[in-house]
Amino acid sequence: MVRALYFHLYDDPFSGSVVSLSPHFFTPGLEYGQLGRTLTPIFAHQKIWRDGETRNREIFDFRYTEIAPGPQSFMVILMIFYTSIHVIAFLTLGEPHNATSAA
Repeated sequence: MVRALYFHLYDDPFSGSVVSLSPHFFTPGLEYGQLGRTLTPIFAHQKIWRDGETRNREIFDFRYTEIAPGPQSFMVILMIFYTSIHVIAFLTLGEPHNATSAA
């Protein structure tokens, strides 16, 4: 699904690495407290997020952002299912896309 959203945004297949997680699903060995302390400041900055376009936001919605443009850049996609189930995906990008190319 993450790769499909990337293709939807940029009309280009994604071939990098993807890591997905959700506070609604347990991942053994994941330090949720540390992860929350790290991600909360990122997610709190509303200005960095771009809203995805969906037909029915009550069923599926998403937001996305590129962080640290340059060779070490990555993308974060926040997917929201049924207004309450959140899944976060991290994509390693290498060279960032032009933010204006995603409409």
